[in-house]
Amino acid sequence: MVVLTRHQKLLTLNLFLLTFVLGTSEFVIVGLLTEVATELQLDISTVGALVSALVSAFALSFAEQLPAAFLLSRLCTNWYLMWLINTEGYYV
Repeated sequence: MVVLTRHQKLLTLNLFLLTFVLGTSEFVIVGLLTEVATELQLDISTVGALVSALVSAFALSFAEQLPAAFLLSRLCTNWYLMWLINTEGYYV
């Protein structure tokens, strides 16, 4: 089991917050709502609610998984991580 110091916990929290901010940058799609609504033949409010829910879910999952991936990378060797990225397509 990995035991983190107070400094490492603070850095992990910082990483969580920064990745959440990075994940919310996916709101760029909001500028394209009218085109998406026209293409799908839906109201703009419906498409906006769907996009907002999807982007929020992406941002939260991104923010949750990145610290876990960081901790996993600390436990694994570099060769194993290179193999994992190249063969499985995961970005750790």
